[in-house]
Parts: sequence; C-alpha cells; structure tokens
Amino acid sequence: MSGLASLFPPPPPYYKKYTLEAVKRIEELESEGIVPGSAIPSETAPDGSNKDADLAELLPPSPPNVEDRPTYRNFGSIWNVNNTLPSLEASGITQLYRLSSEQGDESSEEGGTLAEELKKLMRSALINFLSLVQTLASDPTQFPSRIEDLRTIFVNMHHLLNTYRPLQNREQLAQAMELEIQTIKSQTEQINNVVNQLTTELTEIEERINRPNSSIPPVPSDSWAKYDLEIN
Repeated sequence: MSGLASLFPPPPPYYKKYTLEAVKRIEELESEGIVPGSAIPSETAPDGSNKDADLAELLPPSPPNVEDRPTYRNFGSIWNVNNTLPSLEASGITQLYRLSSEQGDESSEEGGTLAEELKKLMRSALINFLSLVQTLASDPTQFPSRIEDLRTIFVNMHHLLNTYRPLQNREQLAQAMELEIQTIKSQTEQINNVVNQLTTELTEIEERINRPNSSIPPVPSDSWAKYDLEIN
C-alpha cells in the first residue's frame, strides 16, 4: 500500500549493481581498450563463477544502426531516421506540377521554378473554385468531383511549399548565428570600453600618486556605477 501511495516510483532494481568494485572494473576494461557497449571479456573467479557477467548491463547501449532500424516511434507515430519528403505518387496523389532539372526534378524536361509552379497552382485553384460555385448553382449533385479537384490542387501546393523547408531551415540557422555573433560583438565592445576607462583612470591615479605633495581625494561610493555591464 505504501508503494501505491508514494509520490515517486522506486528506482530500477539494477541500480544496486553500480557498486564501487563494478565501476572500477569497468574503468580497468576501458583502460585496456574495451569499447563501452561491446562484449565484456569473462574473468573467472576462484569459485568458477564469471566475475564480469553483470558488467554488460552497466555499460551504455550502442547507438542504433540506421540500416537495421530505419524508423523510430515517437508519440505513437513512426518516423524515418533519414527525414525525406515523400513523393505525391507514393501518397496516392496526382502530381500537377513539374519542376525544372535545376530545381531537383531530373525526370522533367520542361518545367518552371517553385514560384512559377505555385502561381500556376493558385490560378488553377481559383478557376476550380469558380467552377465549384457554378456547379452548386446549376447542378449541386456534381460538387464532389469539384471538391476532389480542389483537394488535389491544395495538396500539391502544400507539397510544393514543403520543398522550401530545407532552405528555410538554413536561413533561420544563418540568422540565429548572425544574431549570436552580433550579441557577442556588442558584449565584447562593452567589456573593452570598460577596460579602457579603467586603464585611463588607473593611469591618472598613478600619475597623481607620483606627483610630489599629492593629495588624493576619497573615491565616491557610486563612482563604479557607470561600469555596470548589461550582459545577458
């Protein structure tokens, strides 16, 4: 009953195997060139038992092999390790656009750029929408085919927009790196300014000390407020 009422679950039972002797033995094996996660060589004790039988459970698992397991499950969905955009044909959708060879579609002899094909699909969507309105006014029973045509056009547009994702990711990464560089430069400039000001004032103090019969006034308590740095 106490286990059901506890706020946190008990630790897994294998934590008891992480003894000082076991950790020291693993360090000895690693110093001998044993890669963590590989097979542990057996060492027979005087009583005939294998001393290293349980050490394999203490080593971190090896990374998964992509060739053996090309997919993984996350939140109930299956994802590919190599994230590639599936083709429309593989999804059972008719492809309405054709890109030029320099846009990544080597099978098409004629085609436009991504922007040109998007404009064509947009015009087709407007025309089909007007046709749907006319169909609803004249013969409403024929609207399912018009809806399916619009769906195919919108799926093609969505698929075509997804081809921009790699370029968008690179641009966002470049912007984030540029912002980080600007922040570091600004902070470095602030530090250099404070160092220069301190160097100047220390030089002035040194000169005043070296003067004969010099009297240095007391330093105000708020004199260091101007050196506060705004560094996040």
